Amino acid sequence: MSTDTLSSRSSRASRKEKRSLEILASQNSRSIDALIQHDSERRKRARRTLSDLPVLVLGPTGSGKSTICKQFYHFYAPHVLEGERALWRPLVFLNVIAAVRAIIDDVDYALDTGAEQPDPEVGELRRRLLPLISMEDSLVNEFNRDAGVGRRAHPCMRLGCLQSDVPQLPGPSPVRELVARTICESAQAMRELWRNLYVQNLVRERKVRVDDNATYFFNALSRIGNVPYIPTIEDIVHARADSYGMIEHRIPTEIRDQRRTWLLQDVSGVGGRKPVWANFFADGNGHPSKASQTVIFVMSIAAFDEYILEEPFTNCIEHSLKMFSEICSNRLLANAQFIVMLNKCDVLKRKLRRGVKVRDFLRGYGKRPNTYDEVADFMRAHVVRAYERRPGADRMPANAKRLTTYFTTLVDVKETQNILTGLGDVVQSHMSATSECTF
Repeated sequence: MSTDTLSSRSSRASRKEKRSLEILASQNSRSIDALIQHDSERRKRARRTLSDLPVLVLGPTGSGKSTICKQFYHFYAPHVLEGERALWRPLVFLNVIAAVRAIIDDVDYALDTGAEQPDPEVGELRRRLLPLISMEDSLVNEFNRDAGVGRRAHPCMRLGCLQSDVPQLPGPSPVRELVARTICESAQAMRELWRNLYVQNLVRERKVRVDDNATYFFNALSRIGNVPYIPTIEDIVHARADSYGMIEHRIPTEIRDQRRTWLLQDVSGVGGRKPVWANFFADGNGHPSKASQTVIFVMSIAAFDEYILEEPFTNCIEHSLKMFSEICSNRLLANAQFIVMLNKCDVLKRKLRRGVKVRDFLRGYGKRPNTYDEVADFMRAHVVRAYERRPGADRMPANAKRLTTYFTTLVDVKETQNILTGLGDVVQSHMSATSECTF
C-alpha cells in the first residue's frame, strides 16, 4: 500500500474524528443552552406572584401586537409613554421617510416596467425629496443603537425598554437635528406628493402600497414638520418599528383597590412558534400550568388581499387562521382564556369603500355581500370555528366560555381604552374561575 494512500486514509480519519468532536461540542452547547433557557424560565415563573395577571400576546407580523401593548401602557401606566414621548420622535421621522420612499420606489417600479407613463410633477417632487430619503439609513442606525438593538436594516424597539423613574431623554444628535430640519423644509413637498392625483390613482390601483399608518402621518405633517416637535400619544400608537424576541412587559396597576401587575409576554418577530412561548404556560415539568392563562391573539381582518412575504402564495387571512388554530389546539393552553382582536377594522372599511372584492381573494367567501358587516361576521365565524374544533372542546362544560372576540381599531386610542376596560373584566373573571386569586 502506498504512502499516499495511507496518508489519505489518515487524513480522512482525522477529518472524521474532528467532525465527530465538532458534532459532540455542538450537542453539548445546545444542551447547555437548553439548560440555561430552562433555568431562566424557571426563575421567571418563580418571580411571579398571585398579584400578577399573566397574558400571552400572539399573532402574525404586522397584526398589531405591539400596538395593544402600547395601549396597555397608556391605560394602566400612562406615565411610561408620557415619559418616553421625546424618545419616539426619531421613529415618527422614520415612519414618514419610509412612507415617502415607498411611494417613490413604487412609482419608479411602475415606470421601469412600462406600466405607467411619467408624470413631470412627481418627477420634480422626487428630486426635492431625495435628500430626505438619503438620511434614512443614518437615522435607522442611530435609533437602533440608542434602543440597544445593534445594526439592523429597519428601526427596532422594545417598548418600555427605556423606562425608569427619571426618563432619560436622548442627548443632542447632529443626525436627528438635520433630519428634523429637512422634514420641516420638505413638509410641503411631501404633502404635494401624497395629494398628487397621479399618485392617488396608483394607490387606488394598488400599484403603490404604503403602510396603514401613512395617511395618518401625511395628514399630521403640519405638526411633525414643526421645530421643536414632540410626538403625541396618538403619534406613538401609530408609529411602527420592528419588534423582536419575547418581550416581557410588567405594568403595575390597581384593580378594585388591590395592587396588581399585568405581565404581558409579547412574542414578536417569531409568529406563534411554540418553542418561544411554551414555557410561559408550563409548569416545571413541561405540563400545562394550573395557574390562570390568558392569550390575546391579534389578527388583521383587513389583510384579505395580502400575502405572506416569505410565502407569496399564502393569503394573510388563511395564515392567521391557521396560526390561531395551531395555538388554541396546543395542550399547554387547554385551560386558557382566549381573547381574539379582529384588528384594523378601519382599514377594512376603506378597502371595501374602494371596491376591493373579498371573494377575489378568499374563495370561501362566495357570493356574500361585499359589506363591512358581512365580512366582519365571516372572519369572526372562522375564528369561532377554529376554536370549537380544537382537541378536547367537546369535553368542556357548556358554561365555560373561554373565547372572547373584539372588532378593533387598535390605533384608535379612545375606542381601545374602552375595550381594555371590558378586557380587564374578562381576565379577572377567568382568574376568579380558576381560583388563582380573589377579586
